[in-house]
Amino acid sequence: MLEACREARYDIEDRLFDDKTRAFFPLDRLRKYFTPEKVSEILHCSCNQCQEDKRLYGTQINLKTFVNDIVGGTHSINDLRRTSFSVFGLLVFSEHPLFIIGFLRHKCSDSFLESWVTHASLFSREDLETYTGEFKRNQSGFERFARRFASNLPKFAIPHMETKSFRQYDASVVLPFVEEVKIGTRVDENGHLTSEGANGTVYAFKFHREYCKFRVSRGLVSWEDDTHHS
Repeated sequence: MLEACREARYDIEDRLFDDKTRAFFPLDRLRKYFTPEKVSEILHCSCNQCQEDKRLYGTQINLKTFVNDIVGGTHSINDLRRTSFSVFGLLVFSEHPLFIIGFLRHKCSDSFLESWVTHASLFSREDLETYTGEFKRNQSGFERFARRFASNLPKFAIPHMETKSFRQYDASVVLPFVEEVKIGTRVDENGHLTSEGANGTVYAFKFHREYCKFRVSRGLVSWEDDTHHS
């Protein structure tokens, strides 16, 4: 029988959205998967790694108190400032779900995690050292975790699109585009496809429903790949 943490890691991997142009873990899929019962099961995983990670935060830990902080309770399940679905998913995927204790103690919500990719200067290695207690003393173990966390962060912290004002993102940000199609091309005099765009290659796409929070139609829009913007 699989340990609860490993089974959850496989389950999360199965929830990857991949349309061949980009891959990420949609928040709505994590929200549906992480029921209070499932969260409790993972937090109470009895494997050696989870038990060691729990001890990093002391001996008097009541894991039940963290369930509501992850799922936001019954009335705040869609409030990114009060949930930690993506945070927990990223930690499970990084093989240290019990580190959620330190992340929650430092108020790391889904909204806060998202800010770590949209404002990259807010994220630092020191944050991980602070949130994981004395784990940094295990130098090789901490390095593995830090690499996994940083490399998978963009796939879990997808920006929600809420404003019509200009936004510019770092190239590492995974934007919530689906059904992306290159448009605005023509055949030149040499028989090669070439772009008709003035400033770069032009694409048509749709937003993943979870991340489209504009107060306008959700129809097709276009973007140019030289700069991520909305």
